[in-house]
Amino acid sequence: AQIIEPPLPANAIAFQRELDAHLGLWIYSTLADNLVDHVVGATTTYDLWTRINAYFLANRAARYMILNRQYRNLKQGDLSISEYARRMKQLTDGLADIDHAVTEVDLTTQFLHGLDKCLDTIRVVLGDQGLPFDVVLSRVTLAEESMAQRSAEESASVFALHNGGSSSGSSSSTGGPRGDWSGERTTGPSPH
Repeated sequence: AQIIEPPLPANAIAFQRELDAHLGLWIYSTLADNLVDHVVGATTTYDLWTRINAYFLANRAARYMILNRQYRNLKQGDLSISEYARRMKQLTDGLADIDHAVTEVDLTTQFLHGLDKCLDTIRVVLGDQGLPFDVVLSRVTLAEESMAQRSAEESASVFALHNGGSSSGSSSSTGGPRGDWSGERTTGPSPH
C-alpha cells in the first residue's frame, strides 16, 4: 500500500521510478479487459490505483443493488449443493468488496432459505441450531449425498424387480406348460 498510495515524488530516484513502472505493468496485466479501458493513460501506480478506485467507488451503489438482489434471489433449483454454495460465496465476496459484508448468520439463513424443497426437513433442523455456515454446508452436502445414494439404490431395486419379473415370466411361459404339452404329443402313443 505504501508503494501505491503516495504519488512518486518529483525527485524520485531511478530505482523508485523503475519499481513503480514494474508494479504498474503488473497491475495492468491483472486487470480485466473492460477495466483496462477505464485506466488507460495512467503513468504511475498511484495514478493507476486512483483511477481503479474511482471506477469502483462510482459504481458502488449500483453494484450493491445488483449483487444484493442476486444474493437475495439465489435459489438452489437444479444446482448441486456445492455449485449453489459457490455461487452464493461469489456474491457475498462481491458484496464484501464494496463494503457490504454479509454476516455469517445472514449467509447461513439465506443459504438454507434457497435450498430445494426436497431438503425442507434439514432446512428446519439446521435453521434452529445457529451453526456456522461451513458446518451447515457440510451437513446439507451430506444430506444431498445420502438422498442421491438412496435414489440410486431405489432405482437399482426397481430395475432388478422389473428385469427379474419379466425374465422369469417369459421363461415359465415358454419353457413350462408348452414344452411339456408339445413333448407329450410327440412322444406319446399314436392314435393309430
